[in-house]
Amino acid sequence: GGINEYYWSNAFSLGKKFSIGMKTSLLSGAINQEETLYGNTLATTIATKQQDYYSQFRVEGGALFKTALNKKWDWSIGARYIPETRLSSERTLTVEENGTVILEDELIDRDRFTLPTTAGIGMALVKNKRYTFAADYTYENWAALKVNGTGWKYGDSHRWAAGFESVKRNNQWGKLAESRFFQLGAFYERSSLIVRNEAIDDMGVTMGYGKRFNNRLAYAISATAGVRGTKQNDLIKENYFQLTVSFSYRDFLFSKGRQYY
Repeated sequence: GGINEYYWSNAFSLGKKFSIGMKTSLLSGAINQEETLYGNTLATTIATKQQDYYSQFRVEGGALFKTALNKKWDWSIGARYIPETRLSSERTLTVEENGTVILEDELIDRDRFTLPTTAGIGMALVKNKRYTFAADYTYENWAALKVNGTGWKYGDSHRWAAGFESVKRNNQWGKLAESRFFQLGAFYERSSLIVRNEAIDDMGVTMGYGKRFNNRLAYAISATAGVRGTKQNDLIKENYFQLTVSFSYRDFLFSKGRQYY
């Protein structure tokens, strides 16, 4: 199972340089846990299925200021904020013995799971509307939730990232659209999970390339290489590599406009 997000986003311009936006989301879904026990003596199989259902609305706000420094350079700064969100949850239990249902979707608990306050800020410099240099920072206030267990707890999360992008654009439907891009970046994250008083850090580099096959179909390839964790206090440190390939299709429906390409 998992938590799904259904959202609606709106943005408004307040003059030529300033704009604001809001994203309203519905978080909904279930997390399932299944367990099967088998007894050799009585040849009995007992299967249990525990489901936690979560649901709640979430609101995110943001603002962006953008201006031209000169004929070649543009500068922008933006920020976003998500208030603390409490997801209501219901836990049900289903029990089967040798395939016979003994208990089915019995409500056994009601609780809440809280998502922390999140804030972020970012800046970008763009040269000739083609080369972008950007950096951003994201903060999540997990420590205020006071979630902990034996040997672990949640602390505040911090993430820093910076990158460069080179993009080639052409005119499509009267607007500039990306036809090819290359991206290179780096990040460092102090995660929210603290085990045996050791924070789990994550750092790495990313690279991406994408291109349009035609005016509707495009592909993108991205790679991430990094190091996560620590060997302190008998914990685990890992080196990882992730490769992602994606395809996208975009078209305009029910449009009578003239195409320029």
